[in-house]
Amino acid sequence: MATKIIVSNTEYFSQLKNGDTFSLNTSDFSDHLLGNLMAKMQFKTTVQLSNRFNMGAFEISGGDTITLSTGNSFLDEDFYTGGIANLTFENNPISFSFDITSISSDGSIMVVSNVIGVDNSGSPVGPASLPDGTHGDGGEIHVMRDLSPSEGLICKFNFIANDATTSYISAIDQIEQGYKFAGIRTASPTPVTGEWNDEIKGSNTGGMTAEFIGDVLDNGVNKNGGSGGANSCPLPSIQEFEIVQEFILNAYYLQGELDNLKDSIAPERLKSKSLKHVIEFEFRKNLSNPNTSKFGVYDSVLGNTNYTPN
Repeated sequence: MATKIIVSNTEYFSQLKNGDTFSLNTSDFSDHLLGNLMAKMQFKTTVQLSNRFNMGAFEISGGDTITLSTGNSFLDEDFYTGGIANLTFENNPISFSFDITSISSDGSIMVVSNVIGVDNSGSPVGPASLPDGTHGDGGEIHVMRDLSPSEGLICKFNFIANDATTSYISAIDQIEQGYKFAGIRTASPTPVTGEWNDEIKGSNTGGMTAEFIGDVLDNGVNKNGGSGGANSCPLPSIQEFEIVQEFILNAYYLQGELDNLKDSIAPERLKSKSLKHVIEFEFRKNLSNPNTSKFGVYDSVLGNTNYTPN
């Protein structure tokens, strides 16, 4: 898949150091989950979403139909009917932005409409049609960038042992933990408060907000031909969001572990002595449409949490 989700500027604050609203000593934070069980904490991060497909050989016909070579699929590259995209040719000074009218069931054929020419500075130059013919069969690189806005988001999360397999199922009530958001871009610059993603709420110890920050210019496309030279036609194809989650690290134990606790033996889930924070980001064009999902996972940063028996 061509989707890229980058998680950066990750900050963990604690009630103990930063106060009840996490607004004190804001330079005092950790870049990983750090603290004691039962601590109230805040997680804040920047998430960038983009989708960039380096196309192989393909054919254009009728100025509006793109057929990929055998084995390639627009669906596998996270493009969808009703989306917006741009096709930039390595050897053409004009690139083309358009609406995606349809994609075949096998993902090999895309039909587009409302084609607009875009020059090497990224500025529109007027209506156009796609250049007919076979492209990319000589090894040149042509790039399709997704320009579709994402209004919906589902964030699944969990706190698991550092050496555990990533899962978002709560050990407390066996439900998939997460928050869902609608209208994130529309609400900007106001953060949207997430709705708990299940009727069972035993695992929900806090809340989460999502805010659309803005569209960020990409680095353009490296062109060998045309008047633009290298790294031309930058487009605002990167969507940037801020995610904030408040939570309490639950110090629960499971049935049958009480005797171990009395003997200062950590609960089963804490064999590694520390938990890490894992999140799955599922961005959608609209919350109600799962056919437009783009996924990314944050699960590689180890935590440092303390289990201290009484």
